[in-house]
Amino acid sequence: METKKTIAIINDPQVTLGSIQPNDIDQIFAWEIDWKSLSPKDNYIILGGHMGAYDTEEFPYLTSEKKWLRKVIPLGTKILGICLGAQLIADAMGGKAYLSDEIEFGFKKLEFHNNCLLYTSPSPRDRG
Repeated sequence: METKKTIAIINDPQVTLGSIQPNDIDQIFAWEIDWKSLSPKDNYIILGGHMGAYDTEEFPYLTSEKKWLRKVIPLGTKILGICLGAQLIADAMGGKAYLSDEIEFGFKKLEFHNNCLLYTSPSPRDRG
């Protein structure tokens, strides 16, 4: 059985894994990645940054990152997007990230629904 890695994709050098212990997590900078070399069988954490998913002129690697996401998400690749990472996933999958009139920063109360298909249905890569 192939060992899966967990890889953190860093989009801003000032945004790190924080309190997540990186012992078993590889960390790579988005602007240095050869996107074709990343295995869709690994697990990914896409970290945030001071930019938005729409800032592709100033940060052209975001375009490559979204192109990679469009390719691997339908394959069932496990990806957690935090802040900018979530924007990139939404943009890549046909949503639209845009600059809000109000800054959203800090802690938010979340409501989880663990009885939905997201949690009970195996991903395409786990089905065989």
